[in-house]
Amino acid sequence: MKKIAKHIIILIVMVMMMSTSVFAQEESNIQGNPNIQGYPGQRPIRYTQISFDTIRRNPDLARWYQRNYQREGIHYRKSRGNMYVIVSAGRKPTGGYTLIIRNIRRTQRNTAFIRARLIPPAPNMIVTQAITYPHLLIRIDDSRITRVEGVINEPRRGEQN
Repeated sequence: MKKIAKHIIILIVMVMMMSTSVFAQEESNIQGNPNIQGYPGQRPIRYTQISFDTIRRNPDLARWYQRNYQREGIHYRKSRGNMYVIVSAGRKPTGGYTLIIRNIRRTQRNTAFIRARLIPPAPNMIVTQAITYPHLLIRIDDSRITRVEGVINEPRRGEQN
């Protein structure tokens, strides 16, 4: 019985994590170059992680989110003066994956570069046996950003997270 309850809790947490979203008018998907040259005076960019509930009332942004959260890569869209970004690791065979943003930096006058990392479940971890789509939905808190690039790194076998 405890095992079933544990699986149900894990499933609920996974569903909650998958409820993330975004708004927009201009859409793009870019797999960034990890060797990108830095913009002189490159500075961190502030961002806010948001949920799908935040954008649900904007039909265009909600549709954009639904079309992109399962597609691996960096997807962005500007809406009502805000830049929304989905960082998606794509399809994974089980639950237990964690996606984190390591940093977001300005690389050109109007370009943000996101470095994210996907952490797989530990080898002995009990995970949901279902296909999942680890992703994050963020709003970049800088109105000058009009383009977003990035890279999602996964640790190599035997590498520390």
